[in-house]
Amino acid sequence: FSLQENLQQEISRLHNMLQVNASLEALTDISLHNDQQLIIFRVVQEAIQNCLKHASASVINIDCLVQNNRLRMRITDNGKGMPSEAVSKAGSGLLHMQERIALLKGNIQWHKHVPSGTIVELDIPLR
Repeated sequence: FSLQENLQQEISRLHNMLQVNASLEALTDISLHNDQQLIIFRVVQEAIQNCLKHASASVINIDCLVQNNRLRMRITDNGKGMPSEAVSKAGSGLLHMQERIALLKGNIQWHKHVPSGTIVELDIPLR
């Protein structure tokens, strides 16, 4: 399983099928096991679905960076934004995202994106 390849396919799907302006800034080589890459991909997929379903986003950006032996990912959109109480009243999708990232001993956070939209930040240790 290649996180990079699957993220690129997801970006292409967003462009071609949904006419969403999506971009990916990613690394070519992330040193994670296949199962870890799959978990991260599923979390990013859920974040994208939330952007489309709840926020009506037309622009989605995914940025990946390795810093201090950690994978840091940031998914941003231009949608309606996420009410601050939404995280505390998290539905099953957000809870599953938190649980999956916890399996990797990582963190996930949601923030308001100014002027509109949401930022989802993943911080995952590399082993």
